Amino acid sequence: MKIIHLSMECYPAAKAGGLGDVVGALPKYQNRLGFEASVCMPKYNTAWILKQKTEHVFQGVFVQYGEHRPFAIERVLNHDLGFELFLINLPGLFDRESIYIDQRTGRGFSDEIERNVGFQKAALTWIGQMEEMPAILHCHDHHTALVPFFINEAFDFEHMRSIATVLTIHNGMYQGGMPWSKLGVLPAFHPERGGLLEWEQHINSLACGIKTAWKVTTVSSGYMRELAMDARGLEMLFRMEYKKCSGLLNGIDNELWDPSTDSYLDNRLEGDLMEYKQANKASVEREYGLVPGKPLFTFIGRFAYEKGADLLPEIIADALFSGLDANFFILGSGDLTIQHQIGQLKTKFPERFNVEFAYNEPLSHRLYAGSDFLLMPSRVEPCGLNQLYALRYGAIPVVHAVGGLKDTVPDLRSGEGTGFAFAKLDANQIRSALFAAEELFRHSANFVAVLEKNRLIDHSWETATEQYIELYKEMLPNYSTEHVKS
Repeated sequence: MKIIHLSMECYPAAKAGGLGDVVGALPKYQNRLGFEASVCMPKYNTAWILKQKTEHVFQGVFVQYGEHRPFAIERVLNHDLGFELFLINLPGLFDRESIYIDQRTGRGFSDEIERNVGFQKAALTWIGQMEEMPAILHCHDHHTALVPFFINEAFDFEHMRSIATVLTIHNGMYQGGMPWSKLGVLPAFHPERGGLLEWEQHINSLACGIKTAWKVTTVSSGYMRELAMDARGLEMLFRMEYKKCSGLLNGIDNELWDPSTDSYLDNRLEGDLMEYKQANKASVEREYGLVPGKPLFTFIGRFAYEKGADLLPEIIADALFSGLDANFFILGSGDLTIQHQIGQLKTKFPERFNVEFAYNEPLSHRLYAGSDFLLMPSRVEPCGLNQLYALRYGAIPVVHAVGGLKDTVPDLRSGEGTGFAFAKLDANQIRSALFAAEELFRHSANFVAVLEKNRLIDHSWETATEQYIELYKEMLPNYSTEHVKS
């Protein structure tokens, strides 16, 4: 079975969040099961991509606003990703250092619509001329959610209708909306089918994908339930299409995220768990001027509303003023207002707080290994991978019980749990969870027992991949194992 994943992100080529991690792992594990999975993404000017050797495999053109836009498909050579990676070289739209955010303004690119639609048109133009087209096009998030509609309704791609489509929603709060005045950016399609594009009098890419994809998945069962109640206006659509929707919990790449072999760690896990934890923690304390020996709470992620990053200054100040005997560290970037507010904590709490304003993959690994607790006050968390990394590296999650966080972090205070969960983003509940975490830290035997138990939980992609394969088989009833490459 030939599968092509279409995505704006793929680790290590370009990553802004969990989407990149998923697309960088799922096809690798699908290939190990004998399938033929690859990834197609834009060619950005990221450091990783610029270092790669590539070969041209296709030269094409598509029309946008009546103008011809040339593009090239390049295959990445000499890599060890575990899957073929194809880059769409589309000059003027993607030859930039960042994926979504204009570094000059701190906001999304003004030509986001043209970029998203251009990527999808180019990808389908290439795929449509293949001698052997894929059985499955797996689309990720709103950036690629128009693909099922294009295949079904656009004149240029009608010959591709037999390709099964899956839309995985990693974050339903971003929907790729656009006014009808942008209709000219789309390929010509059967006009009587234009209603499939519309939701609440606008073109809505995500809504269109939900209507037209063969199957729709989200990245946890909890998040799928939540979308039926709160999906920024798409609640009724999720309820209407529930029969083709399912929640499949993400996995993590246990080979990439392995504290015993992690090349980013100076102190790897070789036997004694606490010796490994203390060595990594001491390294962070020394480098960032934190008082040694105190429990370390860390936040790793984007400074965005849905991540609850705007709550961090209040949460941390309230905890420390209330007598929590702990250190805090933040690693992240994003909203400049949030960044300014977080930066002020360094002056208020010297030696108890520090921050690194960056996307820093090596440091994130060090922090999972050196932190005692991972703080995730997310308003929305479709799956969450950070808490799964934390469990594997020996940091206990302290989370808002939403989406995938609710599915993966049952509260230790209610019996058998893996971390501390608060039901509401309420100051008293958050403070209570932080103080309960500190108390557990002070009882070292109990603390170590929780770390050891958490490390045995299987959140690997081996398990998660099987669920996706079963989903594919549902869509292709005539599929048989004879089609799997040996």
